[in-house]
Amino acid sequence: MPSLEQTLGYDPYSALSHAFTRIMSCCEQALTFSHSVGVVGIEPRAPEIIYEMLHDKLRTYRQPNGVNCTHVLHT
Repeated sequence: MPSLEQTLGYDPYSALSHAFTRIMSCCEQALTFSHSVGVVGIEPRAPEIIYEMLHDKLRTYRQPNGVNCTHVLHT
């Protein structure tokens, strides 16, 4: 019996690749506006790709109090 992912045509590797592509695009876009960037996220520490992309241009990373999922970021 095929898995739910196979039935729905969901490829977790493709989704992860797409997420990293979006992160890289955001970092590149942010650097067109400034030489240093602050990042807000839902994890206590920024994903490693953020540090890899921004290096010393990352000014700060913050997880707002009470924020631990993307739904909270919209409210």
